[in-house]
Amino acid sequence: MHRGQASLRAVTVRGGVNTEPTSREIRHDQRQPGQRSPAAQRARRRHRLLDDVLLARRLHPRPAAADRRRDRRPAGEQPVRNGWATFKHQLHVHHVGEDVTLWPPLREKITSPAEIGVLDLMEAEHGRIDPLLASIDAVLGSGAGGGEQLVAEVRELADALGAHMEHEEDRALALVETHLGQAGWDHYTDYMRKTNGLKGGGAYLAWLLDDAPEATVKHVLGLLPPPVRVLYRRVFQPRYARTPRWTTG
Repeated sequence: MHRGQASLRAVTVRGGVNTEPTSREIRHDQRQPGQRSPAAQRARRRHRLLDDVLLARRLHPRPAAADRRRDRRPAGEQPVRNGWATFKHQLHVHHVGEDVTLWPPLREKITSPAEIGVLDLMEAEHGRIDPLLASIDAVLGSGAGGGEQLVAEVRELADALGAHMEHEEDRALALVETHLGQAGWDHYTDYMRKTNGLKGGGAYLAWLLDDAPEATVKHVLGLLPPPVRVLYRRVFQPRYARTPRWTTG
């Protein structure tokens, strides 16, 4: 694998999904006891799962993940392209869902300059990320194998995406809870369900749990209805695994 392709893989592969509440969330819960309904907590947890994956995939895999990959052969060009395409698709779905269902109704409700500034920041960061994705596509499409230029492009994307996810978790999601509440989360969830359908939702779930520790897989599946767990084991994960991504063997 070329150095640039290795960097591209590092920016999008994670060592696991963090499903534990952050210290910030614990403090927030203590300041506002009982404000979130159980359904609202589940909705934000699902949203945070994807945020955590997208953020963590900019980092090098943790040792546990590296151990699981030791017996794999280095990825060729096509598996790298497959992994990159999957990552781009899931990021696009995530951002479109927010841009359609969360930020516009939120903008109608907020009035303070500080809160408006948070939404302006979300819009600006989304606008910055898309050209960075296109730049990496252009390098990959040039047939030059990437090299130093791809390394630089990937590093810029890693910094931009990491900062965006942190800003979203720190600032924007709290506004959703305050101003939109459970109805806002329901709107987001319904849109994602209708837009992606069963096949798209299954692909998302398989991608979300790709190479995650078994304990994490069990934890996440435990949040879902039993029929979805069966579909994941028998359909979604096997179908996802048939396409080589990043590594082979």
